[in-house]
Amino acid sequence: MKKRVFAFVLLAALVFAATSFTSAQDVTPLTVAGDGGNNQIAWFWFEQEMEAEFGVDLQILGFSFEDLYTKLKTEFVADSGAFDIVVFYPKYLGDFVANGDIISLSPFFATSDPGLNDIVPAFRDLYGKFGSDYYALPYDGDVLALFYRTDLFENADEQAAFQAEFGYPLAVPETWQQYMDVARFFTRDAGETLAGQTLAEPFYGTATYGQRDFQYAWYLNYAASMGFQYFDADMNPLVNSPEAVAALEMYKQEFQYAPPETITFGFDQLQAAFLNGQVAMEIQWTDPGRVGQNPAISQIAGKIGTALVPGTEVNGVVVHKPCMAAGRVIGVTRWADDPAKAYQVARFMAGEASLAYVSSPQSGQDPFRLSHYEAPGAFEMFLNQEQAQQYLDGIRANLENGFPEINIPGAEQYLSVLSIAVNTYVTTDGADAKALLDDVARQWNEITDALGRDNQKALHAQMLEVWKELGLVN
Repeated sequence: MKKRVFAFVLLAALVFAATSFTSAQDVTPLTVAGDGGNNQIAWFWFEQEMEAEFGVDLQILGFSFEDLYTKLKTEFVADSGAFDIVVFYPKYLGDFVANGDIISLSPFFATSDPGLNDIVPAFRDLYGKFGSDYYALPYDGDVLALFYRTDLFENADEQAAFQAEFGYPLAVPETWQQYMDVARFFTRDAGETLAGQTLAEPFYGTATYGQRDFQYAWYLNYAASMGFQYFDADMNPLVNSPEAVAALEMYKQEFQYAPPETITFGFDQLQAAFLNGQVAMEIQWTDPGRVGQNPAISQIAGKIGTALVPGTEVNGVVVHKPCMAAGRVIGVTRWADDPAKAYQVARFMAGEASLAYVSSPQSGQDPFRLSHYEAPGAFEMFLNQEQAQQYLDGIRANLENGFPEINIPGAEQYLSVLSIAVNTYVTTDGADAKALLDDVARQWNEITDALGRDNQKALHAQMLEVWKELGLVN
């Protein structure tokens, strides 16, 4: 644990030990379930402090990223009451709300303010609110962002060569066409030069996510900026619209300028390609900006810029819609013996504790509060506060323009079907984008019918009300 985190936790624990006294009979056992490893480490940092302050005895259970939904859903369906507090991916919010697995947190706000005004609205409302109530508080502000090599973009020779070839200045790409231009420009063979140095290995303009699990999110960066929506108001799929087809065709172009093994890349491999100095830019979750400042694991420390994911020009304005893929929120289950105490724990982790863990390279969590973006000094891994602020401004811009994963029941099924089609298209020569997306629409209709079309339509309408408040739909 970083020294400042340890000092903060130790000081807080001493304060609460000196000012709080809770008799044994007032201690409430609470079981917290979420995905483990670095995504859960912050709970252990603050475990003793929360136990002392709120009179609880926490049992913190960690599951794998892939198994979390199954573990939670199994216990919910069995009515076992195994979990009091759950940390989950927001795409499951509608499922858990519709089935009454988690309770509304709104009734607790009047007596214990969760600081909603400090949470970036896109994350607060899209991923915590269903209908008119809040059911979850944020824990991890995931969004995809564009990372680029500042040394390459600022190199005078590269700038002159790009201007000569494309007729406009080399800059961080704003549109998808500019992104393709820059990616093509920086793709070089071994023996060619890059920023005055002869390349011993091939160099690539970009890299992208290739594994099927989350590949839909990288595709949605394109599609959402072109006007994509999941369904219309009557639950008719829009996944095979002309915009959706054009986006898939453009997304495939990106692989021309990426390492051949990109189609196998998951999170770790994609991050490594950038930090190892193999590519000029990539779209990724926000981790490379922080992790890449460590010279022990990064060849480009101090040379990483953060920017908005490119977008599509519509009526003279570039529309950016970076996908808010994954993320984590905290909810209280209906089985909690003391919902008020469980809420206090959730509120604390989403509030007072949050700056310490979103600013730590040991944690997998990302900023989600406005105050996080105004505290560059807390991000000590950067060479200076100016670089830290550039990173924070870039992340904030993506989150404030973010496009959400769908979060009604069946979200996992809908998105899995989409990912299979995207993966098939980019790995199959001569594949027909329209035909593949037509088949996705057919399968989405089957999922909707299996879950109950009228029920899905009603829950989708509740979701859309929140989206309308934030201007995502008309």
